[in-house]
Amino acid sequence: MLLISMIEKLSKLSLWKRLALAFAAGSLMVLSMPPFNLFPILWICFPIFIILLEIAKNLKQAFFTGWFFALGFFIFGLFWISAALFVDIEKFWWAVPLSLTGLPAFFAVYYGFAGVIAKDIAKHKGLLNLQGALLVGALWCLGDIARSYLFTGFSWNLLGYTWSVSLSMLQITSVIGIYGLTLITGISASLPVCLFSKNKKTIPLIGIAVLVVLAVYGVLRLENNKSEESSIFVRVVQPNIKQTLKWDKNESERNFQTLIELSAMDSEKKPDYIILPETASAFYLVQNPMKRLELAQYIPFETVIVAGTVRIGWDENHKAKFYNSIAAIDSKGYIQGLYDKSHLVPFGEYIPYRKYLPLQTIAGTGEDFTKGSGIKTLEITSLPSFSPLICYEAIFPGRVTDPENRPDFLINATNDAWYGRTTGPYQHFAIVRVRAIEEGLPLVRAANTGISAVIDGYGRIIEKTNIFEKAVIDRPLPLKTESTFFARQHNLVFVMILIIISFIAIMVKIKNCNKKIK
Repeated sequence: MLLISMIEKLSKLSLWKRLALAFAAGSLMVLSMPPFNLFPILWICFPIFIILLEIAKNLKQAFFTGWFFALGFFIFGLFWISAALFVDIEKFWWAVPLSLTGLPAFFAVYYGFAGVIAKDIAKHKGLLNLQGALLVGALWCLGDIARSYLFTGFSWNLLGYTWSVSLSMLQITSVIGIYGLTLITGISASLPVCLFSKNKKTIPLIGIAVLVVLAVYGVLRLENNKSEESSIFVRVVQPNIKQTLKWDKNESERNFQTLIELSAMDSEKKPDYIILPETASAFYLVQNPMKRLELAQYIPFETVIVAGTVRIGWDENHKAKFYNSIAAIDSKGYIQGLYDKSHLVPFGEYIPYRKYLPLQTIAGTGEDFTKGSGIKTLEITSLPSFSPLICYEAIFPGRVTDPENRPDFLINATNDAWYGRTTGPYQHFAIVRVRAIEEGLPLVRAANTGISAVIDGYGRIIEKTNIFEKAVIDRPLPLKTESTFFARQHNLVFVMILIIISFIAIMVKIKNCNKKIK
């Protein structure tokens, strides 16, 4: 009776008050994401969202209910993007409103349409039942997928990342990927609405039981697969250079010496790989053999430095092209491998529709970076191969390795200094960690500042740094695991689950339409 009374009171609220409640519930849901990971909040916010959809009087209201709910989630979940603009706020002040509210407003459109579809399909039986829970959970997940692929994609803060606090819960991503865990999480968090249905009050317990089964699977997987070390030794360098000084010409030499000092520190064992962060030096290392030699002369024989750098190329008209690259440099200063970032950040690294938008990019020199040819495996003689991933390239599930040439480990070179002491660096680290579990590959992460780490193929953090800390990690490289189901089949299981749910929804819709005709 109390629940029914609550719905009646909510239905008497004005439209704007209901939309404000949707915005507040979406905003609160941010606390389920890293670094907070208060996952029980999902089981409060999603039922509120579904109840507000249920009492929406038409499809237009359903759209704005979904839109406002998602708007709150993304404004507070992605506010860290605006922090990057304050590095040079005099130049990019105009972009703050666009990043703070414009981008979230755009992303929220996907979930507004999710609300419309859910409301339309369930208009006969309503949403406060198992059908409604399945619909909203699945449609939210589809919104996440649309956001991950359309317009270059941005798969940040998927619901599955709420489990970053529990390594055992994350293990199922080795089978179904983060999208599969997002789907299960969304449906499970929606199931409390079944408390409004007669004879279906036990259904939320089934959702909890499913999560318990996943957790038990994860515990057993971790217990039966201990982390194993290889004979390869890696050094990860986190120089902690302020973003305001990183491209300062007066500081470039001092910053370079910092990299040399950290790379050349004594260690118990000679490192086979020394890994530096994204755009580690302001010097163009590919075009500057003297700086490569200066860096190489301080490292042991047969050690390879993997360094982020800006590379310059030339087009057929002899016009300079800039690449955000990773170069593998041997102890003689020769380049043994080169990778150009292939998934660039819109407005950060290039301006979409450049012909119509004569703007400067936020990162680098203000010129557009050029897209590389795609993810590839770099193979270094006598050393384990690796898949180089620059910055947010590592956030895309199933798109971090060459499927034809599986590497021995992943390298993520990044620079989270842009985002200061916001939630961004913590979220970035939690997201990247899941790629190691999905692929069954160790991951070595070097950040200019942020969180650098060595992680095994089960997501165990072997060692990590703190944010805004000048540090070096010296560790044996963990061995890769057998290829996971997800690494081989990607989103097959997840797609099959979605197809089944979609088929059920279509059949229910057809059945209700037939009843209406009769």
